[in-house]
Amino acid sequence: FAYFPQMKFIFVLRDPVERAISNYWWSFKNGLETVPFREAMRTEKNRTAQYEGRWKVTRPFSYIERGIYIRYIREYLKFFPRESLLFLITEELENSPEKVLDQVSNFLQVSRFKNIEPLRSNETFRPEDPDPETMKYLVNIFRESNSALEEFLGREINCWMKG
Repeated sequence: FAYFPQMKFIFVLRDPVERAISNYWWSFKNGLETVPFREAMRTEKNRTAQYEGRWKVTRPFSYIERGIYIRYIREYLKFFPRESLLFLITEELENSPEKVLDQVSNFLQVSRFKNIEPLRSNETFRPEDPDPETMKYLVNIFRESNSALEEFLGREINCWMKG
C-alpha cells in the first residue's frame, strides 16, 4: 500500500466446497495426501499445523481454511478501500464470460473486451466424489462464512452449494 495506494485487486472466488474437494485431489495426485477425504476434512487444523514438508508454503492440507474468503478480504480492507477490490465468482465467469468481463473492464476503466472465447474448465483429477455426509459437513462448515461474504458483497451467490 505504501508504494501503490491506487492498486486494484480482482478476486475470483470459487464455491469453497468445490475448492476444498479440488485441493484435496490435487494434494492426493501430487503425493502429499495420504488419508481418506473425510478424515482429511475433519483433521485439517492438526495436520496443517504439523506439516513440515517442502510444500509447506502451499499449505497442502488447508482445505477448509482457504475457502473462508471473508477472512482474507478483511485483511485487504485494512489497507485498501472497498472500491479497489472487485469480486468475481468463478461459476459466473464460466457461464457468462462477457457479462463478467464487462465488470472487469469497467472496474479497470479500460475498453470493453472483444472477441471473447467461451471458457473451458480444466478437467480436475477427481476419481470419486465425497460421501453425502461429508458433503453436508462441508456445506455446513462454509455456511456462516458464505453468508458473511454475501452480506459483504450485497448479493446472493446462488451457484454455490448451500445445503
